Amino acid sequence: ANICYQKKKRPPFITFHLGFLGYLAIYNISQYKEVLSELYSTNKNFSYEKRNLIECNIYERNNNENKLKHTLYALNEVLVERGESMKMLGLEIFFNDEALTQVFADGLIFSSATGSTAYNLSAGGPLLNYDVEAMAVTAICPFSLSFRPIVLPKSAKMKLKSMKGYPNPSLIKDGNEKIILKEGEYAEMFLSDSYINFVI
Repeated sequence: ANICYQKKKRPPFITFHLGFLGYLAIYNISQYKEVLSELYSTNKNFSYEKRNLIECNIYERNNNENKLKHTLYALNEVLVERGESMKMLGLEIFFNDEALTQVFADGLIFSSATGSTAYNLSAGGPLLNYDVEAMAVTAICPFSLSFRPIVLPKSAKMKLKSMKGYPNPSLIKDGNEKIILKEGEYAEMFLSDSYINFVI
């Protein structure tokens, strides 16, 4: 599934509950024959739920220009964490290209509405209805109690870069792809115009 939604053309998704947790899976795996049979039947009309993706663009400085280096799409969240370092992260945060704040924490979670019930919730972040076009930003063990979870509209673009003397942060997309943000690079996070259709 992760490979599919990294592409520009994405098929509809139908989800089956296989294990202990199944927030996104409305069908049990024991139902798969019945559900798939109905799906391919011309007599059955299925509805879709539209789910937003978070787009994460990583830029590097090249010949005095910002060059796009990598793009990630996340259904649940993009985690910014300190990797193997014992030291907390020091991050400069920009909101729509304006300096917003500095964050000192073990990490940051940029969560979609779909992912708000996952890692974001465990870290004390807000719950969002799946059809709300918003992104939650939640700090993991922040040094300052003044940095509280925030919910941002679809129009918001958040940029972050590491401060000097602090670890290079790792960016992890939905727990399965990791990129290290090197010195001189920055990441930009926002709700993408791309989305996924879930069959219901």
